[in-house]
Amino acid sequence: MVFESRREQDAGDRAILTALRRGEQIAAEMSVNWERASSDAALWTADVVAGIVTGWMGGDQQWWPLFEDRVTFLEASEA
Repeated sequence: MVFESRREQDAGDRAILTALRRGEQIAAEMSVNWERASSDAALWTADVVAGIVTGWMGGDQQWWPLFEDRVTFLEASEA
């Protein structure tokens, strides 16, 4: 698994992963690396889409028309 390195937030990410491992929510042997966002488009693409959706929900229509046919909203509920 590869995470985008956000320098000052990397330690917090590691702490969350440690807690998930201890709680057996993820495999202890799972390999995790932190990389610069520029090294892989998959590391920043989700942030771009999330920003566009967040902007649209707040009334910003500038970029939404480029993505509306490609975004699917799923409703989650507690089971």
